[in-house]
Amino acid sequence: MEPNINTELAKELVLEARKCYQNKNAQDGLILLEKAKDIFIGARDYEHYIEAENLMGVIYSTVGNDSMAIDIYLDCLELARKKRLHQYMAISFNNIGSRYQALGQHDKAIEYFLKAQAEMYKDRIPGREQPGSLLLTLYLNIQESYGRLGEYDKALKYLEMARPIMDKGENNDEYRFSFDVMEAFFKWHTNKYDEVYSTMDKLMEEALESANYMDYLQDFRIMCELLESMEEYANWEKILTAIEEYADSFNYVNAKMFSVEMWMKYYKATGDSEKYKQKCVEHADIYFEMQKDEYEDRIRSLDLKIELQQKEKARRLAKHQSDIDLLTGVYTRRKLREDIKKLERSDEILNVCIGIFDIDYFKEKNDTYGHISGDECLRQVSSVIKKCVGGYGSTYRFGGDEFVVIIRKNEYNIIQNIASKIRNEMVKLAIQNLNSKVSDIVTLSAGFKCGTVGEGNTVNELLDGADKCLYTVKRSGKDGYKIEL
Repeated sequence: MEPNINTELAKELVLEARKCYQNKNAQDGLILLEKAKDIFIGARDYEHYIEAENLMGVIYSTVGNDSMAIDIYLDCLELARKKRLHQYMAISFNNIGSRYQALGQHDKAIEYFLKAQAEMYKDRIPGREQPGSLLLTLYLNIQESYGRLGEYDKALKYLEMARPIMDKGENNDEYRFSFDVMEAFFKWHTNKYDEVYSTMDKLMEEALESANYMDYLQDFRIMCELLESMEEYANWEKILTAIEEYADSFNYVNAKMFSVEMWMKYYKATGDSEKYKQKCVEHADIYFEMQKDEYEDRIRSLDLKIELQQKEKARRLAKHQSDIDLLTGVYTRRKLREDIKKLERSDEILNVCIGIFDIDYFKEKNDTYGHISGDECLRQVSSVIKKCVGGYGSTYRFGGDEFVVIIRKNEYNIIQNIASKIRNEMVKLAIQNLNSKVSDIVTLSAGFKCGTVGEGNTVNELLDGADKCLYTVKRSGKDGYKIEL
C-alpha cells in the first residue's frame, strides 16, 4: 500500500507535538495533536490515532489535568478493544496504571500493568516488531510499584527483564536514568550499600542531565528518597535545585507543587525549621494546595471514571447479547423490530428489499436426525444466508427455522444474484434430509419484496409482501424463491 500523503503529514505533526512537549510547550503540542488526530481518524488509521491520543493523555497528566488524561486513556482503550489492537490496549492499560502509580496506589497500578503485559503477547502486528520501548517502560513501571510495596524479589525480576531491552536499544538513553535509579534504590534496600556508593557520581550526572525531561518527576522522587536514606544531603540539595529550576521553566502548578514538596522533605530531614517556614511563606498558595486531601479526591475520581466505563462496557455487552441469537449468531427478532423502527424514522426515502426464508421439511429433519443435528443445520443455514447477503444488509432469526433479511437495495438483478448464491451454497453444503419430499438434502424456500420505505410506505408492508411470495413458493413445491418488485 502506498503511503497516504495526509497521514504522513499527520505523523510529522505528532513528531512536532512531541518536540513541543519536550520543550515544555504543552499547549502547542496539544493543538498539533488535535490536527493529527482529525487526519488519522479520517483515514481510518486507528493505530496512529490511538498513539496521538495517548500522547495527549501524557501531556494532560503532566500539566496536572488527570481527569482529562484518564478520559483520553479510557477512550483509547475502548477503540483499541473494538478494533482488536492488543498492542494499543497495552499502551492504554500502561498509562492508566501510571496514573494510579503517581497517586501511590501501587496495587491498582500493578493490576493495570499486568493487563498491559498480557495484551502485549496476544498478537503482534504483522510486519512490525514488538516495540522495545513499550516493554521497557512497562517493566520499569511494574518493578517500581513492586518495589514501593516492598516486594523486592518481584521488582528485581522485572528489572532483570528490562536490562537486555535497555542495553539493546539504540534509542533508550531517555530511559537510562529511570533504570539506574531504580536499580540503585533496590540495591540500597537489599543492603548492597557499597555498590550504590560506587555508582553515585554516575547517578548524579544522569539525574542532573535528565532534569530537561518533562516526564521524570517520578524518577526524581525515587532519587530524593534514595539520597535521604543515604543521608547524602549535599547531593540531595543539588538535585532539588535542578528540580526547582526545571519547575520554574516548566511553569505548571503540578511541577511546582512537586518541587515545594521535595524541599519540605529536605528541610524536615535536615532539621532546618527556619528555611521550612520560609519556603511555606514563599509558596503559600502551593503549600495550601498540598495540605488538601487532593490525592484522595483524584483517586476517587479515577476509580469512578473506570467504574463508569466498566458499567458502560457491561451494558453494551448485555445489549449485544440481546441483539444476537445465541444458537445461530445472526440478529434476533428483537433487533429486527429495532432496525425496522430506525428505517421508518429516516428522513430519506430508502430503497429496501425484505427477504423471508423457511427451511423446507425442517420438522422431518429434526424427527429423523434429532435436535442436535437440527441445531447444527440452523447454524449452517444462517451462516450461508449471512455470508451471501454480505455488505448489502443484515440477517435475523425470525423464529424457529425462519430467517429474515433486510437488504438496502431494491434492484431485481442484485436480489436475484443473492438468492441464487444462497441456493447454490445450500447445494454445496448438502446437509442430509432424506425424509424431505423435494430433495435428499436441506433446501430453502424464500420470498423477496422490493420497494421503498418513507412517505407512507412501511417496512411491514414489505414484510407482508415477502411473506406472500414465500407462501407462493411453498405452495408451488418449495425449494425455490420468488422476487416481487
